[in-house]
Amino acid sequence: MRKRRFEPKERTKSYVFLPPMLDLDPIYMQVHLLLNAYLFSEDRPDEKNTIFLHYEYQDMDGSFARLENNFKQIPEFKGMYDPDKFTTIFYFDVPVHWLKDYHTYMDSFYSQISTELKKRILKFYALGPQSQVYKVLYRDAEKKRQLEEELDVDLPDDAEVASALDFSKETYTKNIKIKSPTNLDLTLWESP
Repeated sequence: MRKRRFEPKERTKSYVFLPPMLDLDPIYMQVHLLLNAYLFSEDRPDEKNTIFLHYEYQDMDGSFARLENNFKQIPEFKGMYDPDKFTTIFYFDVPVHWLKDYHTYMDSFYSQISTELKKRILKFYALGPQSQVYKVLYRDAEKKRQLEEELDVDLPDDAEVASALDFSKETYTKNIKIKSPTNLDLTLWESP
């Protein structure tokens, strides 16, 4: 498996929640080339209920062409565009059966998404009960206690244990465009 040349400075929350909504195995989605996922794109401001997947373009062995073909087979596929010469954004309608979860996620009620999607997210990224994602999805009591200590507050019993979405971070903007391989922050980050 070829590694990414570019690493995003920060992963969006959408990177965790949105790709598993599409009906593709992570291997076929070539997650190793997925840079990030977004709710919105300033390049496509009229798109609503959309999943934007930002990929590094690499096609030395024809795998990117296969990825493109895999995506075009999904009924929710809407289109693709190249925001710069190094990356491609594919965008999709949110599958109808995930719309309620999509809006629950947009409201930052992570623990209230369906059990089906929670399981799908964990399986998609091969995550277990010790992962931060699991703790957010299932509103882990220890994580809540740590947050209360860190923030020096008492959180209500039904409080989420992750911050609310920051829509500016969940939107693809021209500031994210890659002008050259050197204008990137190549900070390494841990998978979700």
